[in-house]
Amino acid sequence: MRSPAPALSLTDAQARQLEAWLASRQTPAPVALRCRIVLLAAQGMANAHIAERLGITRPTVLLWRKRFM
Repeated sequence: MRSPAPALSLTDAQARQLEAWLASRQTPAPVALRCRIVLLAAQGMANAHIAERLGITRPTVLLWRKRFM
């Protein structure tokens, strides 16, 4: 069994920007999805749970966690 990935570390400014993009109606859906992935990862949610919750694959979650870091 895999050990859970550590929570991503976000600054307050990064978290506010991601939340602002999510709240904006002008944000394209793929960007909003990436914001959700990063915010859930920052809350310490497991990659498999993020994938299940958002209806995406675990490799997609891993990709965007890595790109954000």
